[in-house]
Amino acid sequence: MKKILYCEFCNDGTAGGSHQALFDSIRLQNDREFEAVVVFYEENRFVQPLRDIGVDVHIWAELQSAERDYASSPSLFKKAFGMLRSIQTRRRFLKTQNVDLVHLNNSPHYGYDDWLPAAKSLNIPCIVNVMGGPYHLPATRIKRYWTRRFDRYICISHHVYQELESEGFPLERLSEVKLGIDLERFRKRVHRNSAEVRAELDILENQTLVAMVGNLQPWKGHDVVVSAVENLLPAERDQLCILFVGAIRDEDQHHVSSMRTRIRNADLKNTIRFLGSRGDVPDLLNAADLQLHASTFPEPFGLVLVEGLCLGTPLIAASLGGPQEILTPETGTLFDPSQPEELTRILREHLKSPDKKRAMAVLGPERARKFDAGRMAEGHAKIYREFLSTTASDRG
Repeated sequence: MKKILYCEFCNDGTAGGSHQALFDSIRLQNDREFEAVVVFYEENRFVQPLRDIGVDVHIWAELQSAERDYASSPSLFKKAFGMLRSIQTRRRFLKTQNVDLVHLNNSPHYGYDDWLPAAKSLNIPCIVNVMGGPYHLPATRIKRYWTRRFDRYICISHHVYQELESEGFPLERLSEVKLGIDLERFRKRVHRNSAEVRAELDILENQTLVAMVGNLQPWKGHDVVVSAVENLLPAERDQLCILFVGAIRDEDQHHVSSMRTRIRNADLKNTIRFLGSRGDVPDLLNAADLQLHASTFPEPFGLVLVEGLCLGTPLIAASLGGPQEILTPETGTLFDPSQPEELTRILREHLKSPDKKRAMAVLGPERARKFDAGRMAEGHAKIYREFLSTTASDRG
């Protein structure tokens, strides 16, 4: 059995699609073929579920904090010492754990200066699952050299593939494995019917319920939605209830506070609500008449859109990046997030045609099957096998 080391770099207090994809890929791998060990840089909601299925999980929060102190030092000697110590720490961990392959999760801009050289020194393949930007090659020669040295770059969408290709990453080492969700597992997380959820939220019978799921970061486009709603007539606003569902990072508190003030000043408090982070997202999406996505920066993929498709919820999404690959004209509507008036028009059309969800009940799940997590896990396994045809003893 070959051992795969997975490392998730996100440490901003949120846990989203990147964590979910890592969890599902590990859970759906053949446990007689691969054994997983995971490193996180902070506690998160996926730690215990991974341990529950027998995965060895390590939290390196204190270590990363110490390493950050070295990296931020004005002393070049201290920086160099810290970098060498980081590489040695990871090299020792890889040897102790008897790791056969390293799978980094996020971007080639992370791990190229510690995990990658540690793996290379032991002749261990090191691949990166490119979940998003930055995509460009670094300006400095040494950083550029190492970010081009990964054994494989797994692109989660064709959009990401094209970005890396255009930036000069080695084409022969680019692979495309689209993200996916465990469709049946996600459907089973729906525990309440639409009427119960709407009653809990005090949604009026004649109101159209819209769910926008995603951490409240500026680029996610919540401001675009506010602008679009401001363009609606008062009577149209009364027919809408838009839920902003997602966590707020410390660095985004000011942004969200400003948005709350704007909503209050525009008298939209009854139209747009902040629910915060929720554990019942499947219930909310299932109860929603519409799911909304409005990212102003190209979404690397858009896992939450597949969740909406899975439940047959009509979708409205920004026409940037991954959503263009996920949605078809039959399963969703794309709009330019730089033109909020486009979103206003689309919302107005949905208010006039509230029966669209019935058609989506069939079309959405059919489309979602193309983004099943089983396909994603097998795509990863196929790449692992390419590099693990030799045994650990053959490394020399």
